[in-house]
Amino acid sequence: MSDKGRFYVIEGLDGVGKTTVAKNLADALGSEYASMPGKAVEEIDHLFDSDIYSDQSEFLFYLGGASTVSDKVGNMVESGQDVVLDRYFYSPLVYRNAFTGKDNFRLADVFDFEEPDEIFYLEASEKVRKDRIDDRSELDESERNEDFMETVREEYRSAVEEFDMVSIDAEKSPESVVEEVLKKV
Repeated sequence: MSDKGRFYVIEGLDGVGKTTVAKNLADALGSEYASMPGKAVEEIDHLFDSDIYSDQSEFLFYLGGASTVSDKVGNMVESGQDVVLDRYFYSPLVYRNAFTGKDNFRLADVFDFEEPDEIFYLEASEKVRKDRIDDRSELDESERNEDFMETVREEYRSAVEEFDMVSIDAEKSPESVVEEVLKKV
């Protein structure tokens, strides 16, 4: 049986460079790149653009997506593959905390998600983040709300402590960010 693979997660707000860094890190490590919520979830998440479903249903939907990604990543890691994942179950927990004002981090203990070897939180100022995402049309209303996004940022900072994430300054070039992450893996 082969050795178990390594599993790295890249977290952060939209516009900090998660996808670019995750893909470049996977290339640098010769790892598989994966993203959350996963293809199956992405194909139907437009259903939550209507008012038919509650915020709780949307939250559970994304946790379900995290569970399917966890299963996939777990199988890959068990077979010896290294994986770099763009977002994980931390994102729905962080956003749920921001929406409700409640501590949902304890829910992480309820589920048996694949445990990452390291979690990197990419941080960039609001100005840098906005400059990077101004031309994106896929952001929803809450993601364009500066006050809400500041609440999400604060929740991510709490998650850094709660889940022992490594905070990385993502204001630099993606190549520099990848170099910094590589020093820590």
